[in-house]
Amino acid sequence: MNIVKGTAVSLTFPKFSGGFRNPKFVRDITIDRAVCIRESYGDRNKHWFTFEVLESSDPDFPAGSKKRMQGKNAYPASTILDQPDDIEEKTKDKNIRAAYSAHNLNL
Repeated sequence: MNIVKGTAVSLTFPKFSGGFRNPKFVRDITIDRAVCIRESYGDRNKHWFTFEVLESSDPDFPAGSKKRMQGKNAYPASTILDQPDDIEEKTKDKNIRAAYSAHNLNL
């Protein structure tokens, strides 16, 4: 599975309430269709995705809203619905950026 800019996915992830030390599970949130509009590598080579919601019945994430997720959470929560036509080119660019980010950490 590879998520790049332009990938359409459906997302299912948990919602919690309460504090960091005592979280309480509220419910699972399901976004029927979202598209990745941005991907980036933050500090310490952490992969981030920004999804724009296209279809959702969840009141917390109506159509047109955005959801930002870290890669380690986005990959298990997503099911790929559609890939962009230039997936190979975008994957190469993604790997170059990841290597560059990792290289800068080792300096």
